[in-house]
Amino acid sequence: MRFVALLAVVLALSFVACGRKGPEANQTYFWKVDPASSTVEWGDCSDDPQFRSQATPIEVGPNSYIIYKVSADGRHATTMDCTRLDPSTCVVLDGGVTFDVVGTQLTHTDTFTDDAGSGCNMVQDVSWTLTDQLQSCSVEIANTLSLVDNPTVCDTIDNDLKAHSPNMMGVRGCVVTFRFTGK
Repeated sequence: MRFVALLAVVLALSFVACGRKGPEANQTYFWKVDPASSTVEWGDCSDDPQFRSQATPIEVGPNSYIIYKVSADGRHATTMDCTRLDPSTCVVLDGGVTFDVVGTQLTHTDTFTDDAGSGCNMVQDVSWTLTDQLQSCSVEIANTLSLVDNPTVCDTIDNDLKAHSPNMMGVRGCVVTFRFTGK
């Protein structure tokens, strides 16, 4: 199973502007990610160690940044890859994310499907929320899991996971949330 991870994606370092109410059109933002802030939280999910070992906090190095550029109309922001903390050195991040921008929140959704075995598939509905708090940012990536396509096999997979879990829970409806912050 694959959990979507966000390593070096998008935002702005020590930006101070009077009256700024959120990301501004045509601006590139750099946020230095705090490695100690990276966490993973489990909702109502199996606590089977083998299952949980597949999702760990996002690995953040000491010089990791979230970088994004806001579109000319201010309605979207795209993750960038830069060689320096200079917008002129940035290009769109290969495999990056395009967010919708509303006020101080940047959001993005994706859906991924992985083979869980014998015609049963695990679907991950991934919801990203990046909140620009003017002097810092927070990122939350919530993965909601479900099993689809072959009810009999999916029931067997989920029941087997429940049987091996001390908390007797499976994967259906499980939410795994990755969080980190930047300044």
